[in-house]
Amino acid sequence: MDEYDRIQFENGEIRIDVSEGQNSYSRYKYWTNGNDEYLYAFDLINSKIDVFDWGGKIYKETVKFPDVPEMIGFTPSEFHVISFDSIYLADQIGRLFLISSKGELIQKFQINNFINDHYEFNPSNNNDNYVILNSIVYCRVSPFRDVKTSKSFYRSPFIARIDLNNINLTSYFGIFPEDIMNSIQYRFNDHKLMFSLGLFDENEILVSFRNSEIIHRYINQNLYSSKPIKSKYKSVFSNNKNNNKTELESMVEYGFYHNIVPILKDSIYFRIVVPSQELLDSNKKMNSAAHRPFSIQKLDKCLNLVSESFYESKEKKLSFLNFFSSHDSIFIQTESDNEDFLIFKEIILN
Repeated sequence: MDEYDRIQFENGEIRIDVSEGQNSYSRYKYWTNGNDEYLYAFDLINSKIDVFDWGGKIYKETVKFPDVPEMIGFTPSEFHVISFDSIYLADQIGRLFLISSKGELIQKFQINNFINDHYEFNPSNNNDNYVILNSIVYCRVSPFRDVKTSKSFYRSPFIARIDLNNINLTSYFGIFPEDIMNSIQYRFNDHKLMFSLGLFDENEILVSFRNSEIIHRYINQNLYSSKPIKSKYKSVFSNNKNNNKTELESMVEYGFYHNIVPILKDSIYFRIVVPSQELLDSNKKMNSAAHRPFSIQKLDKCLNLVSESFYESKEKKLSFLNFFSSHDSIFIQTESDNEDFLIFKEIILN
């Protein structure tokens, strides 16, 4: 690994006092109104979201999930902060609930009601399934009851743009890279897409394919830029011609491109790359799919690769799954020596 730049961290650790909350958090979101900054911590086990003052690094309040008949049996898998008083909760079957900071139900939506009969909501188990800004939702779709081994699956639009204020404004777009479209052989996680809003507004979106070097940029649903962005790490992808691994084995052994994250202040993107690794460790036990080496690519606003830095720690484990971005940086959670504190490291890339 000597050819790699190593990920650098800001001096010290960011410690957030969670003694007034319950530390069972699985996801984090940063939100600011320009003056105040907050960190939202998603706690599915206790059906709540804890809000922390990012500047003071202290607990502020708890948003409990509404206890209403409409949400019986609802298990959110992700959340999206729209404003200090507006949060979307979303699940794996296309249900969205807009709640207030007081835990009141404001609106409910069923994504499939916004999609025509030719498509259906197509969630992924490992990734975020929605991008939401204001009342605009981007989500994964696929041809109705199509299968991932058919050509029609890969030759159909895979993103729906939904206006929650107008059911008639849903539109569809997105094309797979040629190397995916030309193969009908199922390849692990090819269809599980990661995408993130771009630098401008709700009309720009990026699509980062897990098993492809290509990033697609769409502006007003038109493909604006598509280019391969190679990782320094070789043999990132699975063996597409002979993938006889179970899904768990594939998740552990094979590498993939993960999230792409916009940093608005500097007009740059970070893209997380998870290299392949051995299936078994030196003790013949299966390695972890989540706690493993990873690198972060820094891309400019034109999607040119600026640098790539690698992280591998023998002491404290960082997970590429536990991160969030602010308006000017990216933070990754690390192990804490005190259950009353969350600890994050700020990443600095050349």
